[in-house]
Amino acid sequence: MVVYLPDPNDPLHLAGCKCPKCGYQLKGATSSRCPECGDQFSIDEVRNAHSTEEHSGCIGTVIVLGVSGACVLASMMFLELYWGGAMAGLMLGLGIAVVLIAIAWKMMT
Repeated sequence: MVVYLPDPNDPLHLAGCKCPKCGYQLKGATSSRCPECGDQFSIDEVRNAHSTEEHSGCIGTVIVLGVSGACVLASMMFLELYWGGAMAGLMLGLGIAVVLIAIAWKMMT
């Protein structure tokens, strides 16, 4: 059972949400006006944008895992061929590169 305890430091429950205009983190905001740029925003729209953003990250993760998994599978298939050692290494390296690029992208954003 999960018990929700409201955070007294975040009265509008906007942790993880960003201002639609300037991108300022809204955790702890006490009104529907951005403390950074002064733009008025709808609390429901900001929350919905945050939940949509979280789900788009899940889709990206599935795509990255699918591509890297396909590369690893292809590398195992190439190992069965007499010339497949080099191709297996290349495919395995490609799978690892896809994962590393995704990690670097996530760290930059």
